[in-house]
Amino acid sequence: MNNLLFRRLLQLLPMLLFISLVSFLLVKLAPGDPVQAYITPRMSPDDIDRIRQSMGLDKPLPVQYLLWLKNLLQGDLGYSLIYHRPVLTMIVERIPATLGLMGASLLLAILLAIPLGLLAGAFKHRWLDHVLNLFAYVGISVPIFWFGILLITVFSVQLNWLPSMGMRTIGVADSLARCDSSRHFALHRADVLQPRQLTCATSVRIPSASCQPTMCKPSWPTGRPAAPFCSGMC
Repeated sequence: MNNLLFRRLLQLLPMLLFISLVSFLLVKLAPGDPVQAYITPRMSPDDIDRIRQSMGLDKPLPVQYLLWLKNLLQGDLGYSLIYHRPVLTMIVERIPATLGLMGASLLLAILLAIPLGLLAGAFKHRWLDHVLNLFAYVGISVPIFWFGILLITVFSVQLNWLPSMGMRTIGVADSLARCDSSRHFALHRADVLQPRQLTCATSVRIPSASCQPTMCKPSWPTGRPAAPFCSGMC
């Protein structure tokens, strides 16, 4: 088991290095110069060169990648060019809001999915089952990020009912709950329908009311028949 886990980790390393290289190159290929965010009209060319050297932009591209990878492994995600603050500090500050959003989305998803899944399982192959299945398929198929942006555009930008950012925003939580509830709905529907499709195979001396006995054989020297062995479809 330990050898298998070790081999899996070794196979994962090249993929992680490839992902890090692609991420680094995408940032480098983005238009604009990061130094421009720190330039002021009073700066001389020497000042600009010093800023470039402090950011490591004067080094060759492979060296920049290795330095970036080393800082990443040490937990140094750099500074934000917009807020001029450490990126790791900004991520940590937003963890409570992220956890609250996840918890609210999961709670709404469960409150929606369990009743809908039970209804779909109880009304199998009826119009209500088809409508709920359509709801589930649409929820699974629609990208969450696209639906969240759509809700923000409609309720915040167009209707101006909700703020577009901040802790009071519930549009994205609703979108996550809607899509996640589709997955929970499908699981609960499958749980309701599963007992009707199980193959019934009862052991000797355990009779089943939903299966017809197919074979009886004596189990005592007197020839008295034992309880029927049942094998069939429920």
